[in-house]
Amino acid sequence: MAIQLQSNWDSQMKPLVRMSIAHRLMLLVGGDIADAEQSEAKLDELSKRSNVASHASLMPLVALGCMGMLMACVICFMVTRTLVQPIIGIATVLRAAEVGDYTQRVERCADDELGILASSINRLIERLEN
Repeated sequence: MAIQLQSNWDSQMKPLVRMSIAHRLMLLVGGDIADAEQSEAKLDELSKRSNVASHASLMPLVALGCMGMLMACVICFMVTRTLVQPIIGIATVLRAAEVGDYTQRVERCADDELGILASSINRLIERLEN
């Protein structure tokens, strides 16, 4: 039953709905049905052209989006590496101090929190060494 109703809708109503826009436009401006059919053909042609144009304009946007994602990944990698490298250096020096090697020091590469931590660990190792 539902398939038959759908088929009735497709065969009877869809053409009326589709053509009614062109017919209404032509009736508003005082044209006849032949003009409406020509207008409908022109509308179909314009619709096809606009679909092609919209697909063509989407490609640069997709490419730009992919490039942006790639740049974001590179920036995340660089920021993560900048944060993790000093922590790895601190861990290495602390492991060496744990086994009794007090000659290694942490390089202080910045004046931020990690730099302050590196200085504090270096002072702690100097006190343990003395």
